[in-house]
Amino acid sequence: MRLPHLLVVILCLAFVPAAAAQKEKLKEGSNAPGLDIEEWVLGEEIEIKKDNIYVVVFFTTDCIECRQVFPILSEIQEMHEDSDVHVIAISPEDKRTVKRFVRGMSTDIKFRVGIDRRNSSERAWKNASGIKGLPAIGFIVDKKMKVQYLGLPGTIEFMRVLLLVIEGRYDARLWKKAEPLLEAARDARKVRNWRKAHQILDEVIKADPEIFAFMTLDKFEMQLVDESDPEAAYTYAKKLLLDYGDDPQLLARLAQKIATDTKIPDDQRDLVFALSAAETAAQGFETKEPERYAVPALVHYRAGRTEQAIKLQKRAYRVARPMRKPYYKRVLKEYQSGARDRVSGAKKKQ
Repeated sequence: MRLPHLLVVILCLAFVPAAAAQKEKLKEGSNAPGLDIEEWVLGEEIEIKKDNIYVVVFFTTDCIECRQVFPILSEIQEMHEDSDVHVIAISPEDKRTVKRFVRGMSTDIKFRVGIDRRNSSERAWKNASGIKGLPAIGFIVDKKMKVQYLGLPGTIEFMRVLLLVIEGRYDARLWKKAEPLLEAARDARKVRNWRKAHQILDEVIKADPEIFAFMTLDKFEMQLVDESDPEAAYTYAKKLLLDYGDDPQLLARLAQKIATDTKIPDDQRDLVFALSAAETAAQGFETKEPERYAVPALVHYRAGRTEQAIKLQKRAYRVARPMRKPYYKRVLKEYQSGARDRVSGAKKKQ
C-alpha cells in the first residue's frame, strides 16, 4: 500500500529532533541576518551586503550606556567616512521618540539611525543571539557577511575585533582555536623555551598566514630581543619581505617596530632594512592613504634624514582624512622641531 506523499513527509518530520527544527542561534561565525527598517531617521537606506563591514547596534532612548557609546560610534564612522565601514543603530521605538533622542544628543551623530519594523530586526539579531541583560548590544559583520562579534559595543574587545576585521585579519572561530596556543607560546617564552614558542607560533601562523600574519612580528622580536640573535632575526625578516610582499600593513608594522620599539637596542636596529620594508609597504598602499608616506618618513627621521622625513610627512598630512590630520600634523611638527635641534646642535659643535 502506497502512502500519500504528504503523509510520508509528515511521518518523516515526526522523527526530526526538535532542536533541528528550531532556528539556528545567531553566534560568532553565523551568516548576518538582513535588516527590516520602517524608517531611517538619520542617513540613507542601506542593506547588509558582501564586501562591506557593518557595526549594528540595538538601543533604546532611555539607555544611559547608549548615550555614552554613541560618540565612540560616531568617531568610528567619521574615521571611515567614504569607506566600506557602516555604523547602524536601530531602535524599536516610535519615530517621534527617536528623533527627539537624536536631537537631544550633546554631540552630532555621524552614523545611520533606523526605526525597527515591528521588532523584526531585533528578533533576527538580538533575540536570536540569546544575549540578555545588556543595555545595548552590538554586532560586527565582516566583508563575507559573517558575524564576528556580538556583545557590548565600545569596549576594548569590541574595538580590537573591529580593527582586526577592518584589516581583514579576524575570524572568530580561528581566533578561539588559536587563543590557548598563543597562551602556551607566551608561557614558553617566559621560561625561555624558545624552540617550543617558535613551534607553537609557526603552527598558528600556518593555520591562516593572513589572519595571523602579525604573529610573525612576535617571532622576530623573540629572536632579536629575547634570544639576542640579530642574524637569525633579520634573516627571518628578509623572508617576511618576500613572503608578505603584498601585505603592506604587516611590512609597515615591521618597519615601525625596527625603528621605534624601545625593547630593541639601538645597535640592533637595521634602519637600512627597515627602510626597505617601509618602501615595499608604501607600494602596497593607495596614493590617498597617509601610511604610504608616513611609514617611510618615520624611518628616515629615525635614521637622521630629517629633510626626507619632513617632505614625506607633509604628503601624509595632505592626503589624511580631516579627523586624522591633527595626528599627522603633530608628527610633522615633531620632525620639524627635531630638524631645527639638529641644525642648532651642529652649529654649537663648530
